[in-house]
Amino acid sequence: SSMVVTKGTRHQSVVAAARAAAGIRFIPVMRAGKFAQVTKSVEDAVSGVEGVRHIRSSITDGLSVTTIDFRLETNTDRALNDVKDAVTRVRGSLPRNIDEPLIQRVDVVGLGIVTYAAISPGKTPEQLSYFVDEIVKPSGEQIRVDWHGHCDRGLAVANSLAALAAGADCVHACAIGIGERVGNTQMDQMLVNLKLMDVAPWEDQDLTSLKEYCETVSRSTGVPIPKNYPVLGDDAFRTATGVHAAAVIKAFRKKDIELANTVYSGVPSHYFGMEQIIEIGPMSGKSNVVFWLERKGLPADEVTVDRIFQKAKQSHRTLLDHEIMECIARDSRPTIASAD
Repeated sequence: SSMVVTKGTRHQSVVAAARAAAGIRFIPVMRAGKFAQVTKSVEDAVSGVEGVRHIRSSITDGLSVTTIDFRLETNTDRALNDVKDAVTRVRGSLPRNIDEPLIQRVDVVGLGIVTYAAISPGKTPEQLSYFVDEIVKPSGEQIRVDWHGHCDRGLAVANSLAALAAGADCVHACAIGIGERVGNTQMDQMLVNLKLMDVAPWEDQDLTSLKEYCETVSRSTGVPIPKNYPVLGDDAFRTATGVHAAAVIKAFRKKDIELANTVYSGVPSHYFGMEQIIEIGPMSGKSNVVFWLERKGLPADEVTVDRIFQKAKQSHRTLLDHEIMECIARDSRPTIASAD
């Protein structure tokens, strides 16, 4: 264990405090209560050191570490000596069977300890990229550029992709865009787009469990996934329009899954563990009905198909499964069902 004193920097609202930590190693047989007693003794001793801003401690197996934050203007040489003196004064009251407190200063000169964000409501991602490339990077420092976007104007994913294209090292995102106001960049949509754009290393990622992951997040946070949410929503790969369904069905009959999943969709559903779903509604053709019945292993005779088709034409929405099954359960006499 060690005592660490580092010096930070300050810029506008960002403050990195000088820090000191006193670490004391105990033998494993010491009871937990003794750990707490020794830690409190050290905390009480260093609390009177000039320039102390905050004190916190942690206790793990055989080790107690006390961390002291100093005000930025504190002289670190003086802080180190003051902490050593404070610990020495209480050493006699500490248990004899502990290791001697080890106090050291660690030189962190040249290490980056502050993260800055380039934010400007009046600048485009390209303008911010120019600022970073032409002003920040020429400094020669080891600087990581992050992009943190929100969806206030519905452009979170577009701006995040633009940030990566402009050279950002990292973009921030959250599952299903959870965040305050209108949310953060949707992490799932970023992953989908990066994979479909063949951007390494995301192009090779297996995303077949992406929906399950996001549904788990949704249940845990109470944030619902809209039915029409891209890729993950319940309706993302559903179609009831006759012309759309006809093309998908033809591809299925040719056993061309790739074609079926892309002919009317910009996202191949099987990449993400899903498939195209053909439904029946007022804009459907009879091919929708035949295909639906065949997928369920049900007879697609002419009378049944026509009965379902007529019910769909009188409906103002897509038929639910139980409404279709009601048509199948009726006798074969030609009838026209009501919309509901």
